[in-house]
Amino acid sequence: MDQVREEDIYNVPESSIILNILLHAIYETSCADNRHTIEQLVEAVDKMPVYGLTPRSVICFKNPLYHLLLSHGALRPVTVYALAAHHNLEDLAKNVSSYLLSHSPDEIDDEIADRMGAIYLKRIFLLFENRAREIAQICIEPPSRHSPNDSCGYQEQKRVTREWSLCLVDIIRDLRPELIDELTDLSALRWKTSPSTAFAQLLNRWPRNFHAKNAKNTI
Repeated sequence: MDQVREEDIYNVPESSIILNILLHAIYETSCADNRHTIEQLVEAVDKMPVYGLTPRSVICFKNPLYHLLLSHGALRPVTVYALAAHHNLEDLAKNVSSYLLSHSPDEIDDEIADRMGAIYLKRIFLLFENRAREIAQICIEPPSRHSPNDSCGYQEQKRVTREWSLCLVDIIRDLRPELIDELTDLSALRWKTSPSTAFAQLLNRWPRNFHAKNAKNTI
């Protein structure tokens, strides 16, 4: 084996944690087992341009780092969205936006707003502004009727429709971010099979579609 020459040794000012994340990202391998914090992942992504890496080229769907960041978005959506906005990671921003529904604009301070930039900041505020109306529109449609059977005839379906409408009145009238979880439980009246899954799919699909639609209007 050839001896390592002094000129082949490079000093890297980053910590071993940040370097580990960067190398995994370059070789498209997962660093999830190392249990890095979201702050460490964000720092590593911010350091990429220093080493000639473009975050938008590296953090794509095929790279495990993309999915790791998205998984952190469930608990820290504002942080991940700000990272995506800062580096113009359109797909990551679109997918993490579904986690923002139960959050408040008050969580966006001046530093985060500056990091997001005008375009992505406008999108997130449009999302906050329109979410109540859009979610109410999703929910207001009563359960679909089906052919009567022994366990659920015409009268039972009529009662479910009435209960659905009555339950929604109070919630939609005062629809705050923290009430969105209540709608998931309420959806059990509407979907007999995996109600939470069905309703979650509706809630998750709308922010992504909303973000994609408004991307064209804010560029």
